[in-house]
Amino acid sequence: MNDSAPAVPAPALPVRTDTTALLTDFSDRLSPILVKELRQGLRQPTFVVAFLCLQVLLCIVVFVSVVSAPVGSQAGLRVGNTVSGFFFVLLAIAILVVQPLRGLNALATEIKADTLDLLLLTRLNSWRITFGKWLALVSQSALLVVAVFPYLILRYYLGGMQLFAELLALLTLFVASASLTGVAVGFSATASLVIRGLVGLGLLFATLALPNLVMVSLMRGSMGGRGGSPFAITLSTAAEVWVYAGCLQLLAFFGYYFLEMGATQIAPPAENRSTCKRVVGLATLGVLLWLLPNDKSMLFICWLLVSSLLIVDALSERPDFTTSVLRPFRRLGPLRYPAGILLLPGWASGIFFALLLGGITLALCLADMLINPKDVTELLAFVPLWFATLLYPAAVVAVFMRKAKNLFSAYMIVCIASLVVALVFLIIGSSTNTTQDMLLLVPLCPALGLMSFGEFSRVQRAEGLLFVIALLSCGVYWCVLFLRSVVHWTRIRAMDRALAPTPPAAVPPDPTDPTDAA
Repeated sequence: MNDSAPAVPAPALPVRTDTTALLTDFSDRLSPILVKELRQGLRQPTFVVAFLCLQVLLCIVVFVSVVSAPVGSQAGLRVGNTVSGFFFVLLAIAILVVQPLRGLNALATEIKADTLDLLLLTRLNSWRITFGKWLALVSQSALLVVAVFPYLILRYYLGGMQLFAELLALLTLFVASASLTGVAVGFSATASLVIRGLVGLGLLFATLALPNLVMVSLMRGSMGGRGGSPFAITLSTAAEVWVYAGCLQLLAFFGYYFLEMGATQIAPPAENRSTCKRVVGLATLGVLLWLLPNDKSMLFICWLLVSSLLIVDALSERPDFTTSVLRPFRRLGPLRYPAGILLLPGWASGIFFALLLGGITLALCLADMLINPKDVTELLAFVPLWFATLLYPAAVVAVFMRKAKNLFSAYMIVCIASLVVALVFLIIGSSTNTTQDMLLLVPLCPALGLMSFGEFSRVQRAEGLLFVIALLSCGVYWCVLFLRSVVHWTRIRAMDRALAPTPPAAVPPDPTDPTDAA
């Protein structure tokens, strides 16, 4: 007879019969930071108001257009082009102004609430946190873009629409929005409210300037507006395709790099974000050189923009990191020394990386690969002046503000102050007709040389003197930075020696061992 107790059946679990309940939450495959930001962002009044205003205004525009002109008539074609104008302007305000400005508080709220340490204790690293916040804002921008597609269908029936061209223009607006959002999210890690405010004004200026500088040249020039909507981009030749690809690559790079800059500022000392940034920056310069070999003016401007961002970031990185950052470099063998000099985190290696970029830029200018051969003599002094202008704030910070908590904010403050001083000198020189006599003030304020480059270059035999003064200024500023970096390199060498494998200590023989006595 079996005296064991009878088995108790397991209680039946409740079965969810309502299948719609499964669609009320995000998937577990998504990043937790993305889910958190989407839940909060979709309920914020800024997004809700922007979404409703965009829908209402587009409804009014389309309704008035359909009523005022019959479909398919000549008047309908003109009205269709007007609708395209309203369509792109309203969408640009929503995704190029409202959404990027929301990103200025993305990381600042976490820093102010002191919750970053809690997030970093999980499996989320600094890049996943920054990328998740950016992706949440870009997803909301994508929702705004998708929500206006029905109006494109109504616009198609008005006539005169180039479907592929206007869809390409819509894609360009979305990529520009993603790039500006990345810039805003990256700068949101800056603690200075003044810097973030200036970035917000810069984003507004970029939004106003881009339609005039880019859209006009691309859409109404050689790339768009052929017999249809002025907002239609048409890529009919290979040269136009390469230029357009270069513009998209530049937008994607700026969005990515500023996200990396934001991730670097919130990353712990054991996380290395600098090496990836610098390698991607060098690759971007190489791709630009390959895409735009025939458009020297655009290539020179894009090269200076990308190089300036790389140099500013390299010269304003904090030099504090742990020994775990050095372990991947030790696997490179003899190559670890040049790789570490150029790619280690911190401004100590950043001065060598900046020197490499400045030397490459000057060499390409002398080889007529960045500028036209007829402009080499005029622009020869421009490159060292540009390089000295970028080195000057870093040298001031290294000497007078080396204990600053945020080196990037200190760099930007000194840079803005030098630009203001140079502007004051330029105004005084223009009012007194003594601008050309201020050539000797360039070593004290290199930004004055950039602002007054046209005036200085018109002085007889001043181009060579300006080139020499700019080179000497670069040398002095770089030597100051190198002398201040000796302390950091000493610490890095000590950390590298601590990681070196030590040989096992020899075991002394036992004097009582009979084999040794024999």
